[in-house]
Amino acid sequence: MYKLYYKTKINPDLYLFYFLWPIVITPKEIQFIIICFILLNLLHRHKLYFDILSYFMLMFIAIYLFSIVYNLIVNNYELERIFATINTFSIWVFALLFYLIFKVIHVDFEEIKKINFTNYCILIVIWFCSFI
Repeated sequence: MYKLYYKTKINPDLYLFYFLWPIVITPKEIQFIIICFILLNLLHRHKLYFDILSYFMLMFIAIYLFSIVYNLIVNNYELERIFATINTFSIWVFALLFYLIFKVIHVDFEEIKKINFTNYCILIVIWFCSFI
């Protein structure tokens, strides 16, 4: 009985892979919220260890933020362009944090294969439904 429960338990480190389709199908605002919850969960469970690549990414993000602030002060942009730039900035921050978390997590590739198989099956079903 214990082994059955253990095998059906969802690994919290792989929530990003389990919730791929809810993330893909939802609008950008809800995607942002779902990814924030996943990221906060992972940050709560793991420590961040910086390496040379992460320092370069951090410098890029800092330069990008400086560029955003400078261009907002000097130039006059539409609100839609400002939100698009902030969205791109948040994607880079998420990418850095996911990199820092997943570089130290031991990932079971068999479990990833099963999750990816399920995700591809869902993709094929959605593809077939698009013909109807």
